[in-house]
Amino acid sequence: MNRIFIGLLAVAGCSIERSPEQSATANLPDRAALAAYGDSALCPPSVGAGNAVASKGGTRRTLRGAPRDDEIISAVRFANGLEHRLYDSTRSFRSRDAVLAHYRQGFAENLAQRLTDYSWSRDSSVLRCCRDAALMVPDSVVVVSKNDTTAVVVYPTPPFLRERWGFEPYSSDELRRCDGRWVITANKELQKRPPELHIPPAA
Repeated sequence: MNRIFIGLLAVAGCSIERSPEQSATANLPDRAALAAYGDSALCPPSVGAGNAVASKGGTRRTLRGAPRDDEIISAVRFANGLEHRLYDSTRSFRSRDAVLAHYRQGFAENLAQRLTDYSWSRDSSVLRCCRDAALMVPDSVVVVSKNDTTAVVVYPTPPFLRERWGFEPYSSDELRRCDGRWVITANKELQKRPPELHIPPAA
């Protein structure tokens, strides 16, 4: 089952903690709809992220340096912190397009759209107040595969997301490099601990 995630939000005058009656009405973006999708929904081809050189056929191709684990891990943490930063600067987001552009800094189009639908109220055209967090920055992230354009990471699912939304103990993100930056293109829940992850889920 696929899904989105990140951490506890703080909204001025609002509390993240909600009564059972209130929590039951909160609609997290549909996890089942977050499956991987075609390249057209991910990002434009990365152009200029490296040095172009001529191949034997005379065509131009782009060379990039091998990605470092730390830059991929930083991208995962950055993306999963976008919801928190959104509510830290509520006055900066006065339209749905502004919220979408904010999420697009770390997520592919489809994921960013669903996060925007969760954060932005179409009825009142403002950020939704007092909603349970859909995202949380993971503590420990491990890169399990990578090349110059794609990567896969795993990590223990943050406890809040497991307890509030019933997510599985472990999570996996797929990323793609777009114009020199990494964005998350798909999320997946894992019930069993990945062999690359040598730590148990957080209590």
